[in-house]
Amino acid sequence: MTTNKNIYILYLLLFFVTNLSFTTATTLETMPLDSIKQVFRELKIPYEIQEDWVAELEELEDSQNSRQFRQLLAKVDRQLKAYLVDKNSYTKEKSTKNKFKSRFNKFEKGVAKAVNQGVSSAETAILLEKGRVAESKQNYAEAIHHYQKAVKNLAAQKKWEKWVEYQENIADLMARLQDYDGALEILPLVKEKMRDLRDGSGMQKIDKKIKNLQKKLDITVSKEAPPIILPKPPATPVPPVVTTTKPTVTATPRVSEMAAQIKRQEEQFAQQQATIAARKQEMADAAQKLEEAERNKDYKKIAALNRKVRNLEKKRKEDEAAASTAEKALIEQKLILAEKEKELNKQETANLRLYGGMAALGSLFFLTFLMYRSKKKDHKKLAVAYDELAEAQEELKVAEQKIKGLLDQQVSGAVAAELLAENSPGAKKHERRFVCVMFLDIRDFTPFVESKTPEEIIEYQNNVLGFMMEKVIEHKGIVNTVLGDGFMATFGAPISAGNDCLQAYKAAVEIMQMVREKSRTGQIPPTKIGIGMHAGNVVAGNVGTKTRKQYLVTGNTVIIASRLEQLNKQYGSSLIISKEVVEQLPTAMNLPKVFDKVKVKGRSKPVEIAKYG
Repeated sequence: MTTNKNIYILYLLLFFVTNLSFTTATTLETMPLDSIKQVFRELKIPYEIQEDWVAELEELEDSQNSRQFRQLLAKVDRQLKAYLVDKNSYTKEKSTKNKFKSRFNKFEKGVAKAVNQGVSSAETAILLEKGRVAESKQNYAEAIHHYQKAVKNLAAQKKWEKWVEYQENIADLMARLQDYDGALEILPLVKEKMRDLRDGSGMQKIDKKIKNLQKKLDITVSKEAPPIILPKPPATPVPPVVTTTKPTVTATPRVSEMAAQIKRQEEQFAQQQATIAARKQEMADAAQKLEEAERNKDYKKIAALNRKVRNLEKKRKEDEAAASTAEKALIEQKLILAEKEKELNKQETANLRLYGGMAALGSLFFLTFLMYRSKKKDHKKLAVAYDELAEAQEELKVAEQKIKGLLDQQVSGAVAAELLAENSPGAKKHERRFVCVMFLDIRDFTPFVESKTPEEIIEYQNNVLGFMMEKVIEHKGIVNTVLGDGFMATFGAPISAGNDCLQAYKAAVEIMQMVREKSRTGQIPPTKIGIGMHAGNVVAGNVGTKTRKQYLVTGNTVIIASRLEQLNKQYGSSLIISKEVVEQLPTAMNLPKVFDKVKVKGRSKPVEIAKYG
């Protein structure tokens, strides 16, 4: 679109600067045919003039690179400049040209292009121009014909604002031709699309037009000949049920009367079917005349026949609806008659069975009463048993909660859940997992407790080991075993946090910081600790008998972690971690890349370690 605007500005600039000629520009000779058409539209060249130019160019459209096509482009370029210099004289000069052949060729090419490539914007503009010309000549039927084709293209291009504009125009032209039915079919669609476009004032205007057209249609219908009124089947009252002991004597005349009435309804229904067939034949004749009018392009006759076809279709639907109602009534009457005949034969037998049924019902009622009294006593006993069962279930629930609470105090929550779920269907007994194992030991614990009472030792262990184990749990680890002067913790079993080595490292650092702070402030006696950590595969699961179980992790990884904790005494450090742990930590932590190789008991190859604290 930007290119087309630039071309348009170029032409106008040259026109106003020179005001005489366009000898300095030869833009058309370097442009494709679609862009040339766009230039004509942007310069608002009348359709009658550009049609002559485009018709010649389209004949050579398949050979746009040929010499003949370029010569023709140069000719059109000269004619365009001449037209822009003196529009009036050019129009008169071209008025003598044989336009019929050009328009016929244009129409033929347009149809072929629409079939092969779909409707284009240029074709829509041509259709709208033809419609406006026909409307200016008050040839409303022809204008409607062109506008209806154009709005189909606008809908395909989703140009809804123009679609609304020309659909409303079509409805106005139909109203001028007194085709009120056609206009009333279009306007509700226009109103619905205005609602999508949020055009409130336009919707109010459409509502007024619909009301005015409805009034005009009512006046027109009242002036026309009265429509064919199909005979309605008379209402047939359903005869009452005969309760006498001799039904055949009193009911026979009623059945005969219903049979005669059904015969009359069948005759009326046959007459309705004949009327519908005549209406269909009349519609077929009108459709044939419509095809002939379309071939002859007699637009006034097309509009009149379209109105006639719509009226006939409307009356046909009314006739079919009335016939359908009559047919349903006829079928209903036949069913009623058949039911009555069956009823007359069964009524006597039904009366006899009624008395027998009442006797049986009385007996059943008496037996039910006896059973009710017996069951009522059983229900009282059952209610007492149900209350006792509810109390027992409540006591069992309280006991289960106490057991789980005690178990949580002895082991971590994750281990407690694993122990409780061991006997559930599908539960795994043991599994192989990648974990990080931590061993923590309080230094010089034995000399410290020699002079302490058991109560003082327990208090010291709770104060020191308590916050350490809380840090382990806070960082998604579990405490597997508590020793007198330390504990073993696992990160990654039975549940993994996804970054188990990082969690273990953070827990160890925070524990060392808290020990130093609490020792400095006197919250605990001066205490030193040693921590060893190693990562690798272990086997985790519940080990023991039915009466005593413990969740354990076993494997070489556990042994090496224990050996690394003991190396703190040799190196005088607080934390030793293996290279396997460091490799699992984020590189952004900037941990040491140089490791010491040490020989540990239980492993033939040296273990690479890093020391901290």
